[in-house]
Amino acid sequence: MDQSAIVPDKPVELLIRKSLHPAAPAPHGSDMAAHSAHARAGGGVARASGKRAAAQKASRRLQACFEEGAHERHYQPNSTILLQGEPARTMYLVQSGTVRCCRFDAEGNRQIFDFLSKGFFLGVADVGVWHYTAEAVDHVILRATPQQRIVDACCRDPALRDAFRGYACSVLERREEQLISLVHLNAQERLLGFLEDYAGRRSSDGYVVLPMQRHDIADYLGLSVETVSRAFSELKRKSLIDMATPEKFRLLPAAGTQSGTLLIH
Repeated sequence: MDQSAIVPDKPVELLIRKSLHPAAPAPHGSDMAAHSAHARAGGGVARASGKRAAAQKASRRLQACFEEGAHERHYQPNSTILLQGEPARTMYLVQSGTVRCCRFDAEGNRQIFDFLSKGFFLGVADVGVWHYTAEAVDHVILRATPQQRIVDACCRDPALRDAFRGYACSVLERREEQLISLVHLNAQERLLGFLEDYAGRRSSDGYVVLPMQRHDIADYLGLSVETVSRAFSELKRKSLIDMATPEKFRLLPAAGTQSGTLLIH
């Protein structure tokens, strides 16, 4: 279902809107207001940076649990890693590739809620059964270890338990931010936020390859494939992104300097 037409009851102040809908020049005498807005933007960037650093620290602490006693598993593109409703007894660390996490409703409609890449975990918030389905987007390599082994390690190590809790909280926060974006952002804003988030996981500042298809992006953003294609064209027309091929993009300076902190990060 295309949700791009949803209109919020109250506008949400997102810096991303400045890159898509540039404001008119400020009138003379408004330097103080402009400085205040800039300070708020800087504070948002600093908070996002702090959260990202804390999540990375927790992730490194958890990754140590997979250095010994874990098994390596390979999955071919579009193969199923785990199924919603099946017993959850294993935790996974993504070594390489991209994992598509999604849920299906009773009518078979799919909602993708995350694309996990290197350093992310599967099984952090699952107790008893898997509450979602995970599939390989491309060739995926995982490290697998029994969930009980992680639970026992957390009981012995308070620092590891805190890291586990911190990572679980960051997962929940990402879900909440995605929900906000689905309700309050239009198609172009959702797509730009997704591209910035995805590019932010890579160290390169050049072109980034999208391993997922357009229909995957559509199911993640709550849009139709046609709307996603139009959004790509509009972002390119507004010089916010450049496309070398349909799968390779890079963010242009206007996107990085004007969009600032996105709620969906």
